[in-house]
Amino acid sequence: MGTSSHYSALSSWVLLIAKTIDSYGCDSRELFADAGLDYAKLGDPGARFANPAVRRLWALALQATDDDCFGLSVAQFWHPTTLHALGYSWLASDNLEEALERMVRYVRIVNTAAGGIMRLEKTPLTLCLVFETAHLDPQPIAVIEDATLAMLLTMCRASCGADFHPLRVSIQHRKPTGAKRFAALFTAPVDFP
Repeated sequence: MGTSSHYSALSSWVLLIAKTIDSYGCDSRELFADAGLDYAKLGDPGARFANPAVRRLWALALQATDDDCFGLSVAQFWHPTTLHALGYSWLASDNLEEALERMVRYVRIVNTAAGGIMRLEKTPLTLCLVFETAHLDPQPIAVIEDATLAMLLTMCRASCGADFHPLRVSIQHRKPTGAKRFAALFTAPVDFP
């Protein structure tokens, strides 16, 4: 597997980061410049941003907002257009299993490094979405994992109703200081190492 310099993220995914930064009263344009990202590309739905610079943006956002749960806030700005056709196909799915299968199959549209990191495990009573990131170089930072999980939860609620909640969420990074926000958002037990 190659390094992150070969991978890129969709501009609409990066736009969520910008909107979230601004919602904290911080200047996303300034952080984009500090990360080496062209803010003007956010207006181009077909544009992509190189992963190393996007990682720098995430790190700068954490520093500027002083919120180790910043990633959870990103989901509030999700819209079906965030994921282009994948967002609409998610909403057009007949059920959550079909939507999750589409996500697993096409997530690399959002971030080219994400291909192969998700799998869906099925039992007669449950669906378990598993993220396998051990092969990624460098490893994802916690804020990206948090944002991804929060956005997936938002998408599930868009499909299944506001009362949707997972049975359990297991996160591999250290427990943040604002860990109670995870349980409040997911309305489920959230495990940290």
